[in-house]
Amino acid sequence: MGSLRTAVAAALLLAAGNSWALGLGQIQVKSKLNQPLLAEIPIISTTPGELAALKARLASPDTFRRVGLAPPSGAAADLQFSLGSNAKGQPIIRVTTLKPVEQSMVDFLIEVDWGNGRLVREYTALVGTP
Repeated sequence: MGSLRTAVAAALLLAAGNSWALGLGQIQVKSKLNQPLLAEIPIISTTPGELAALKARLASPDTFRRVGLAPPSGAAADLQFSLGSNAKGQPIIRVTTLKPVEQSMVDFLIEVDWGNGRLVREYTALVGTP
């Protein structure tokens, strides 16, 4: 597990570019098992310009391989990302699937580009039972 974290940290350092202003918080899963996934990732330490240019997507299969992870499959392969605001009006990345999630853990790498830099981060969405 330590080598995986080292590989992910190295990928983050290589991918982040020159700007360290943008950050991502911990994932918050809002859905339950056997429901379409609904999760939110808080966007922290951002400027209005970065937020306007921000694009989030599932990392490429090549990026998964570079950090020592298998390319996405199952629910992880069907993830969709959109920008929005939470109930408090704070910026978030909304992570969803169209189909119900049948596994309790969904592991994925998110790639975020905001014009001045790029960030790749690993997340595990823990989906609770209904």
